[in-house]
This record gives sequence, C-alpha cells and structure tokens, in this order.
Amino acid sequence: MKKQSDWRLGQEVVRIGHIVVLLERMLRNELTEALSPMSLTVQQYGALFFILQREKTTNANFAKQFFMTPQSANELIRALEKKSLIVKAPDENHGRIIEIMLSKEGKRLLRKADAAVLKVEQRMLDCVPREERSLFRDHLVHCLSTFLPSLGDELLAVEVLARELSNGVKKITK
Repeated sequence: MKKQSDWRLGQEVVRIGHIVVLLERMLRNELTEALSPMSLTVQQYGALFFILQREKTTNANFAKQFFMTPQSANELIRALEKKSLIVKAPDENHGRIIEIMLSKEGKRLLRKADAAVLKVEQRMLDCVPREERSLFRDHLVHCLSTFLPSLGDELLAVEVLARELSNGVKKITK
C-alpha cells in the first residue's frame, strides 16, 4: 500500500527526509570544495556570514544561534581570529561583554567566498524554474518552522533565517 508520503526510486521507497539529508550532504560537499581554495570551512563561512548579518555579536549569542556549546563556539571564534577575519572589542554599554565583528580581511574574504557559495546554490537551483524559487524557499522555511516549538524559547537560527529571508539578506559590501 503506497502512502501519500512515499516516493519511489525504482522499486525503493524514498522518504522526503532522506532526500533532504542527501541534499544537505551533497550541498555541504560542494560548498567544502568551493571554499577550500580560500582555506575556509563551511562552518567558518557560515560564522562570517552570520556575523555580517548582525554587524556584531557575542560568543554566547553566536553559540545559541549555531546550536553549539560555548566551548565549540569559542574554538570557531578563535580560528577566525587567528586568521585575522574577525576583531573583538568590549561592548560600549557593558564592558564585560566582548563583541565580535568582521575585520576588513574578513569582509574581503567573505565577498570572495560568498561568490563561490552563490555559484553552488545557483547550480543546485538550476532545476527549479526562476518563478518558483521564492515559493520553494518559502516552503523550506515553513518546514523548518514546524520544528521550532519543540526546540524551546531561545532565539533560534531558524527564526533569524526566516526573518532574513522575508526581509532580504544584507549584501556583502566593502
């Protein structure tokens, strides 16, 4: 008996979740390859892009948004700082809070990396008609939002992503 959620590839039933996982893995592999000439990992690119969208952030906020432990976030931030891609400065209103911002080199490298990432995304979307791409993106965001109630009350990366997609993502400029 075929269920409405069953898709078939030959004789095998393929679930949509499996397709999403395969797409994520393939996309990650392509992004890894595209970013490697810049000596950036996918996670480092995501961190730089995240910081750019907020202009500045803190370790704690960064860790929450990336679903990371504070220790893992610190390691990622240290790696970016070692490459001179970010700078840290005390918060003007609260001296104990350290803010993280992109350095000039971070912005320069992010522009280059973002061009490579956009090529990968474009390749992935080539099979989706232009007039359907916004709808496709909206469906993906709605699927993500389905899981938000079970993830708790924290400000989640998915909420930020949905807000950014609906408001337009900040452009990478000099």
